Amino acid sequence: MGLNGEKTPLPLCCPEGLIFDVYHNCSSPPVGWNWKPKLSGEPSAIFTFRGFPNCKLNEPVSIYQKEVLFDDGDAFVPHYIQLNAVPLSKYCVTKVYENSDPEECETHQTKVFVCVEPKEPELGLYWTGVALAHFFLVLTLLAYFFVRDLRCLQGQYMICFLISLLIYNVCLLPGSVLTLDISFVSCVSLGAVKYFFFCGVMLWFNVICFDIWRTLKNRQDVGSRKRFLIYSVYTWVFGAVLTTVVLVIPYASGENRDASLMEPIKNMCKLKTDINVILQLVETLLMIINFIFLTLATSNTCKYPKFGNGLPRCEANLSLKQGWKLFIIMIGHTLIDIPDDILEIEVVDLWRYVCIEAIALFAVFAYRKTVIKAIYRCFCRTPCYHPDEEMSSVQEKDQLTTMN
Repeated sequence: MGLNGEKTPLPLCCPEGLIFDVYHNCSSPPVGWNWKPKLSGEPSAIFTFRGFPNCKLNEPVSIYQKEVLFDDGDAFVPHYIQLNAVPLSKYCVTKVYENSDPEECETHQTKVFVCVEPKEPELGLYWTGVALAHFFLVLTLLAYFFVRDLRCLQGQYMICFLISLLIYNVCLLPGSVLTLDISFVSCVSLGAVKYFFFCGVMLWFNVICFDIWRTLKNRQDVGSRKRFLIYSVYTWVFGAVLTTVVLVIPYASGENRDASLMEPIKNMCKLKTDINVILQLVETLLMIINFIFLTLATSNTCKYPKFGNGLPRCEANLSLKQGWKLFIIMIGHTLIDIPDDILEIEVVDLWRYVCIEAIALFAVFAYRKTVIKAIYRCFCRTPCYHPDEEMSSVQEKDQLTTMN
């Protein structure tokens, strides 16, 4: 309420008597067309012309009146997760007329243009979360480096996967929230590193799922160094080709800047959190293929009188059970890569998803009794613990290399 109990007039985008047409202009309405606004919280509102609001970062967002709540001149937009009140200077109300549908529902004849500003990050909490995410990934990597049974060929696939994920996460956070004063070529190169290790994450995960299926299908050893070399060529070469393609296409089509890679800030470099649509399609396709591999591997277990019977113990650190757990974690990772206009994950909140992913990987692959015991013995004065030197085949199910 204003002074003396008077209603606070709500701001109009267009002058009184005019409407906002499909050409984004303020024009005269058709003869006989009446405006019947039904604003939630302000059923009998009064208006005054103030024009469109000036937003700090982006253009004002147009929202139908039914999605906006009003209270004493302030607007609330809960659908945009903006619970704080939007002041009078940051929104305006306008009449809308669609020539194609003049009898449109009355609730769609009014729109509110709102400045939906991004939330300011809580810097202390943000940087703590980012540091924790990288810390847990490093801990998981150290477990693979210190425990001998985790350094077999399948373990090396996991090491490559974790290294790719760690570097990609560094490029994502803090890489995508920092504005760097570097040249355009350097900015594109930084984006190339981000894309390359993004490809490394999804391709090494594909290798892991394929190798689990192959191992359980053939009941064979994980293979020789030659197999690791073949997998490495597949991941790094294919990743380099994909990265080159997605970086070249925008400039080959005549654009001056890759809109999906960097923010349009002149003479500055700020990478986006979005991933190129081509890479998203490849990632989705590989997730489907990985699901098929794990499903086939699961079906092969029915042929065994005892699960894992006859398989080398070194294969167990990426067993079928762990493969499914990794697949679930990667589903969340895939959702993070969906563009912001499809799934609303703001840069400010992205660290929470990355941190949860890192903790989940640590819990599944490193925070296990046998792994911790082996690391503890490696740091003690006693010789490092090697299960295959001390445990009998009956006790194998309790060790690092169990398939259960």
